[in-house]
Amino acid sequence: MDEDTIFRQKLDGQLSKYTNVVKGWQFRWFVLDPQCGTLEYYMTSDVKTQKVRGGVNLGGAVISPSEEDEQAFMVGAANGDVYRLRAHDARERQKWVSRLRAVVERQVGVMNISYSGKYSSSESIGGRYTLRTPHSSQESLSATQESLQNAKGVIRVAQENQKALVRDIESLPGSDCEITSLDPDCLMLKATSQAAVDCLEDCLTLLQKSDVLHGNKSAKDQAVSQSMANIRYESYDRTLWYHLTVVPVGSSILANPAPRPQSK
Repeated sequence: MDEDTIFRQKLDGQLSKYTNVVKGWQFRWFVLDPQCGTLEYYMTSDVKTQKVRGGVNLGGAVISPSEEDEQAFMVGAANGDVYRLRAHDARERQKWVSRLRAVVERQVGVMNISYSGKYSSSESIGGRYTLRTPHSSQESLSATQESLQNAKGVIRVAQENQKALVRDIESLPGSDCEITSLDPDCLMLKATSQAAVDCLEDCLTLLQKSDVLHGNKSAKDQAVSQSMANIRYESYDRTLWYHLTVVPVGSSILANPAPRPQSK
């Protein structure tokens, strides 16, 4: 059986899927359908007797193997859904990544039936057509790259602030104090702040890879990229609230809590 035939067949198997901070990684049964261009998952391998729990269309998706974990990889769909997955071993991960990328490329080929030349036009919501020239495309690309660089700098500051936050929490007394380093709220704050930074890093990676894949951006996409330069993460629940804002590294982050959000 040749490679092309293999890549057109369905692929299914068990992968670990990151659900949330509390539950962490959970086993799910995934099914990759090259003909439909979809990746779906179920609770168990008995897919005929249960409903699909979730799925994404792979058209325009980005498949990103983790650089830190040889078993992990990420599927970023065009609609914004992100699946963080882990295979049984590095070899299994490579198989899934290769098959997923093959499906993505096939979907891109299907979507690119329309003419794409040096000068192209696209229909807007209002029904008008706009001409994209090489000059305007270059300006668009430069603006996008600048926005991504700004976002990268903001995320770097958030990383340093998160590390400083962890140091401040861990420096608290272990006992005989109203707030200790093992206080449940402090432990939750450490976990949620780390998850927030991880999420920002994943989003930036997706934007960078999408920028490379698709090149020129529309005005709407430029606005989205520019908004990345003003990243601020808010985490709030009944017992704690905190802003990952730009706080000088070295100052006590615990001494700079964000004001409690006003109820609406």
